Amino acid sequence: MPTIKGDRSKKAHSSNVKEMMDAYKRTGKIGNTRPRSTKHAEQIANAAAYTSARTTKKRAAVKKQAARRRNARIKAKTRR
Repeated sequence: MPTIKGDRSKKAHSSNVKEMMDAYKRTGKIGNTRPRSTKHAEQIANAAAYTSARTTKKRAAVKKQAARRRNARIKAKTRR
């Protein structure tokens, strides 16, 4: 399966879909699946691209929350 860019932009999404469709046209597969048709392959590619964007969003939120906790601990230590 082609490498999926972990970005939430429209450009990254379309790039991911295009890359997967190119792989489908070359090999007849997307990852381990063999879609029934080109339309089905496009649906799978879209789903994978949206999933990648969603997980990127979650990962960013987790990192932001961890940074807030870390900063709060540092502030608490310096107040003592």
